[in-house]
Amino acid sequence: MEFSKVTVVIPTFNEGANIDRLLELLSRFENIRVVVSDDGSKDSTKENVVKFSFAQFLDRSDEMVHGLTASVVDGIEHALTEYVIVMDGDLQHPPEVIPDIVKQLESNDIVVAVREKVASDWPWYRRIISFGATFLAKLVLFVRGTYVSDPMSGFFGVKKSVFLQSSKKRFVGSGYKVLLDFLKQSKVSIGIVPYVFGARDAGSSKLKLRHYLLFLKSLFT
Repeated sequence: MEFSKVTVVIPTFNEGANIDRLLELLSRFENIRVVVSDDGSKDSTKENVVKFSFAQFLDRSDEMVHGLTASVVDGIEHALTEYVIVMDGDLQHPPEVIPDIVKQLESNDIVVAVREKVASDWPWYRRIISFGATFLAKLVLFVRGTYVSDPMSGFFGVKKSVFLQSSKKRFVGSGYKVLLDFLKQSKVSIGIVPYVFGARDAGSSKLKLRHYLLFLKSLFT
């Protein structure tokens, strides 16, 4: 399979310990493009990205709105291809799923990579929070006539033209659930690809209490 129609958008903040390994894996996909949308990293993220000629480093350090969602939206806007795939930079999203996402994008507006199994290193309270958040997100989407089994996924592919039809004003830019923000306002055809959510390879989770509060804001925006 050839990937010239695909840009992978990776939002980052201090992912220097992981990003070079991820880009090495992505380099195996012929003619794929990458936009690393960085939110002001202070580590080696930039240095590790610019080593790869197929990857663009998008420096967002001077932007007024910071956050994962804002980084993803900016990254998608900078993509020059028909398809965009959003994935994390911490190696929890397996690149080997990308061909399945691309194949389904040929007949769907968006393809959600659904976690069918979660890494075993999650503590019990994180699993409970994840279950509760997923339930609430599914309920909000159901009221709007949309169903996705994993609306909290941060791993998805979308046609750029379809994504750009959504309103930026309805995204919680400083939040972290861009997929939920998009699905709340868009009637689109949805494909599903299952995957195993891996353990973080290096570094630590960026989730803080404020991110959970921003998720609640996202539910009702």
